Amino acid sequence: MTSLLGFFLVYNFYILIILITGFIFKKIFWKNIKDNLTIGETGIFGFVLIYLIITIFHFFLPISLTFSLIFYLLCIIFFLFEFKNITNFIKSNINKYIIFVYLLGFLTAITNNLHDDWELYQLPIINYMQQFKIIFGFISLNDYYGQGHGFYELMSIFQLPFLKNTSLYLLPVIFVIFFLSHLLIEIKKIDNKGKLYLLFIIALLLLRFSRSKEFGTDLPVICLLFIIQIYILNFIKKPNTELLFKIGIFFTFAVFLKIYAALAILYLFFLFKQKNLKFFYDLFK
Repeated sequence: MTSLLGFFLVYNFYILIILITGFIFKKIFWKNIKDNLTIGETGIFGFVLIYLIITIFHFFLPISLTFSLIFYLLCIIFFLFEFKNITNFIKSNINKYIIFVYLLGFLTAITNNLHDDWELYQLPIINYMQQFKIIFGFISLNDYYGQGHGFYELMSIFQLPFLKNTSLYLLPVIFVIFFLSHLLIEIKKIDNKGKLYLLFIIALLLLRFSRSKEFGTDLPVICLLFIIQIYILNFIKKPNTELLFKIGIFFTFAVFLKIYAALAILYLFFLFKQKNLKFFYDLFK
């Protein structure tokens, strides 16, 4: 019972840290934009900012336990200063369906057993991030380091005293929770055809990835590609610069996580439909 309670606390702590980081992203990059982010989008942008922080600092420092604890502390300090705004934002976005997804994510996570490739290359990549700063030419020692494993790099900062790296597998699950939370808010704003498409995505994720072990690092990329598709459909109906910004950020993030996401560049053909050309002309003139 104690271990289950501890696991639940870690699950909530990680969600809170990511959400706080997403709120920091909003304060920095979204301050002058009228379009409000959903709680799901805020969480995903939290992942984006964490990845950016890790990538920059890893040039100079290993992502050690001390680094992680300082990062957590700064997030908590920001949370205390913005307590009212953050709690009001969460309350305004939460509904019974999102609570269901949140609980389902926890139940899915506790059924977890580690992925078959965990000790082969997942854990070695994370350990390298945590023990060393960037070593140029290091990939020559192991082919796996030459592949795109951005989500493992992101995982490296989520270490805790005593637990070390034993709870890292929660991160893909949490990413999916934020993604599904956004869909559940988005589904209220669209027509029946759009609702069917979103329901198909939700059913696919819940049925295909029914165990946490299967929530590999490919799944966040799949979620990003789905959300880019949704943004493009929304853009076709009503072009605006906020959607272009989201598409650009999420596309770039997806490519850094897995290089095959670059194929999503083909989605641009849908953006440049004739009726949207005037929007781009006015934007760049």
